[in-house]
Amino acid sequence: MNSGFALFLAFGIGVVAGLRSMTAPAIVAWAAHLGWISLSGSHLVFMGSAWAVGIFTLGALAEFVTDQLPTTPARTTAGPLAARIVMGSLTGACLDTAGGASLWLGRWSGGSAQSPEGSAAIRLASDWFKAFTFRILRLRFQKT
Repeated sequence: MNSGFALFLAFGIGVVAGLRSMTAPAIVAWAAHLGWISLSGSHLVFMGSAWAVGIFTLGALAEFVTDQLPTTPARTTAGPLAARIVMGSLTGACLDTAGGASLWLGRWSGGSAQSPEGSAAIRLASDWFKAFTFRILRLRFQKT
């Protein structure tokens, strides 16, 4: 995988992290575990372990369930937003490292720099779009 494609994937995984914070590391952990990406020789090699796959997969499943509960806080509050930024940064760094970029360069340059910030921006944009669409549909329903 060349570094340009890795930066593209890092941005894409940042979008995923913006929507579901635990799904992005689960995807990257599975990709590393199955050998689709190589993290050998880096500090991120733990992402390919069976433990990481299990923990992040269970976390993703738990997130799918807890997001449906009425007591779940808004995704734009500090805690969930910070989780999206951290997970976007971790997964973006993994993909850039697999693409041949250094860990720090991968985190702070190009698409992976957009990964955590992109995940936060996508989350906020998604919430705004949902609210905007609902307002339009509700107004249309009220007029008829």
